[in-house]
Amino acid sequence: MLLLKKVAPKNKQLRMLTMATITQKKTSKGKTVFTAQVRIKKDGVIVYRKAKNFATKTEAKDWGAVHEAESRSNTPWMVNPSSGILFPSAVDRYCDDINNSPREFGPTIKMAVKRIARDVIFLNLPLDRVNSSHVMSFLMKRRMECEPATVNCDLSYIRGILKHARIFWDIPVDVSYLDELTVLAKSKGLIGKSALRETRPTLAQLNEILSYFDRPPKKKKLIGNPQSPMLDIILFQIFSARRIAETCRITWQDLDIENQRIFVRNMKDPSGSLGNDRWCNLPDRAFKIIMAQPRVDDRIFPFKHRSIQSYYATARDWARADNVRLHDLRHEGTSHLFEMGFSIDRVQMVTQHGNWNILKRYTHVSSMDIVDKYEGWSALERVGAWHLTREFNARH
Repeated sequence: MLLLKKVAPKNKQLRMLTMATITQKKTSKGKTVFTAQVRIKKDGVIVYRKAKNFATKTEAKDWGAVHEAESRSNTPWMVNPSSGILFPSAVDRYCDDINNSPREFGPTIKMAVKRIARDVIFLNLPLDRVNSSHVMSFLMKRRMECEPATVNCDLSYIRGILKHARIFWDIPVDVSYLDELTVLAKSKGLIGKSALRETRPTLAQLNEILSYFDRPPKKKKLIGNPQSPMLDIILFQIFSARRIAETCRITWQDLDIENQRIFVRNMKDPSGSLGNDRWCNLPDRAFKIIMAQPRVDDRIFPFKHRSIQSYYATARDWARADNVRLHDLRHEGTSHLFEMGFSIDRVQMVTQHGNWNILKRYTHVSSMDIVDKYEGWSALERVGAWHLTREFNARH
């Protein structure tokens, strides 16, 4: 008797690789969401299950397909839970260790490593099974979303996690491939350094940006409740050469009036910002701006730095000065100090750059003579006027 072997349909394997179930439902607020659920069976038993909500059906399908493929490749259900720690759990433990050390991570780095841990490539992957293929796949994926410098930061975070686990927890994590992987990733354009920006705003550009905040409010209810004092903050960013997050953190308690300096806490640093506190000298104009502020809060500029960034971006776009970022004002302020005749060591006492070599790129002054670009600038005469206007409107 001739036995005929039953042939499976050609698309059976395809269906098996993309068998995520997509369901539509409404939240308690009436919003429609699509839930992608991945279930993998072995011998009729569900060995793996994962679900996630999305705003569109297409996003749910794409996530389901990718997540299932990655899960089948990593086969986390075949690993004895007691024999290893999953990557996300390792990241949580890593952050706890760093938080208990003298130099903690800042919120930006914490958010970055947590985001890496949530990626489908690492989500269900045991730490001791992370290899060059996983890391390179992640870098290629991230390069489609952001610039090489950001991807390079992610690679450094992954390197730090793996090396920390190898040394602190005595987990046999393979890190031998990281140096070779870094060279290859750089040659492929996946990682790189941030491009040096030399943008310096003109007075005309700054006047246009500031004029956005001089417009009368469109709604009467905004009278008496004006926006943040953007003129004072923008000028302070220039003349103090501070980062906006630092500006919004400094307090009256940390102001040394006698020596005209400010104690800036948790200053940004590659090795960690928390606990990196330094005294920063205040040039005359920056000091004048601080002394013109009302003492209505513990902080000198009691505003959220994200809000300031948003207000500035709106004004910049309105003024069609797209090439002038808020952080460029720190570069402008540093270059202005050199134009005013400050030596490198005096500039470093203001900006607190890590070393003098970094400051060399700011010494491209426009003239050998001392130049005060902002002498007679009309905006300087309006410093501190915002809170007087607010008080007047409040009384009337």
